[in-house]
Amino acid sequence: CNIAIVIGMLEKSDNPDDKRPYNTAIAVLPGAGVVARYRKVHLYDAFDMLESEWMQAGDPAEAPQLFTVDDLTVGMQTCFDLRFPETTRRLVDAGAHMVALIAEWISGPKKAHHWAALTSARAIENTVYLAAADQIPPIAVGMSRVISPMGETLIDMGNQMGVSIATVNIQAVIDARQTNPSLQLRRYSVQPRD
Repeated sequence: CNIAIVIGMLEKSDNPDDKRPYNTAIAVLPGAGVVARYRKVHLYDAFDMLESEWMQAGDPAEAPQLFTVDDLTVGMQTCFDLRFPETTRRLVDAGAHMVALIAEWISGPKKAHHWAALTSARAIENTVYLAAADQIPPIAVGMSRVISPMGETLIDMGNQMGVSIATVNIQAVIDARQTNPSLQLRRYSVQPRD
C-alpha cells in the first residue's frame, strides 16, 4: 500500500511581473517525490478578506492535478475552491475518485455550517470521496473530515488536532456511480474562463 502526503505551502512566484507567492498544494509519494502540484485558483476575496492583495492565483487553464495511490486517482484543490463546484467537477471529469482538499477555513458566523454543507455537497454531487483537512480553532473551523461518494461522513474530527483513518476504495465509487449516475446524466460541461 502506498502512502501519499498532501501539504500546503507558499510557493515563490515564477512570474517576473508579479512577486506575490502562490498558495500551493503538493502531493508526495515515497520513492517518487512530488507527483502533483496545484496552485490555488480561487483567492479568498470574500467575508471582508482580500487574499489577492498578497497572494497570486494559479492558472485556471492548467491541467487538473491528479495522482494515483494504488488504484485510486486523487485530485487536489485548496480552501476557497470548495465554494466553486466546477473546480471539483473538473477533477472528477479528469478521472478523480477522491479529492484531497487542504484548507484554512477561517472561523466566523455560519462558516462551520458552510464547511460541513459544501464538503458534503462536493462529494455527493460528484459521487467521489472528499478528504478535507482544515486547521483547528481559533483561526479556522477545524472539522477535518472524509465524506463518502454517497455523502456519509466517515470522519469528522471536530475541533481536535490529530490523526484519523478512513478506509476508502474504488469499488465504493463505482457502486455510487451506478446507483446515482448523475455524472452520466448531466447536460453541461465545465470550461475554464479568464
